[in-house]
Amino acid sequence: MCFLQNENHIGNPTNYYEAKGLINVLLYKQEELRMNTFTKVGIAIVFLSLCFSVSAQEVSIEKCQRLKDRIEYYDDLRRKGGSAQQMESWKRSRADVEDDFREYHCRKYGKKLH
Repeated sequence: MCFLQNENHIGNPTNYYEAKGLINVLLYKQEELRMNTFTKVGIAIVFLSLCFSVSAQEVSIEKCQRLKDRIEYYDDLRRKGGSAQQMESWKRSRADVEDDFREYHCRKYGKKLH
């Protein structure tokens, strides 16, 4: 899923608005620019590569490792124990981090994460 479909995405907002502007140029101002087919295809390729490069940044192994470390951190806190309020807070925090781990498809790194 390209990050441009969601304005609230975590990605770099500058890239979002630049790409959004590019979409507007392609969709609404084609007659004014009188671009030939090769130019349109070239712009589309640049646009798609921008989508995939940002997606690749989001699921880097470093980010996944940080998420896995945070999950383990909350597991350790819960293992050591605490008040019911603390335990519930850590449980919710761990679930949030685990959702991010799942959203970024970090399982694909498998044993590379230690």
